[in-house]
Amino acid sequence: MGKFTWKKSGKIIRHDVTAIVYECADVPYTIESRKKQIPHSNGYPGTWEHTSYFVVSDGEDVREFQTLKDAKDYVEDL
Repeated sequence: MGKFTWKKSGKIIRHDVTAIVYECADVPYTIESRKKQIPHSNGYPGTWEHTSYFVVSDGEDVREFQTLKDAKDYVEDL
């Protein structure tokens, strides 16, 4: 764990999601940090931001995590 060097390689903005892409030269996966606006419940105005971390391979989501550390650890342990 923590044996690889991850770097931010890009930013993607799609509709209501902002994604930061992380890459590591030593693995065939990327990690996307996806921030999404979620409407408040019970009719309250506005939104709150929720961030999830997705391990991606060849453009397909492999698994979702709640922290960047957990996503990195998963990929590094494969």
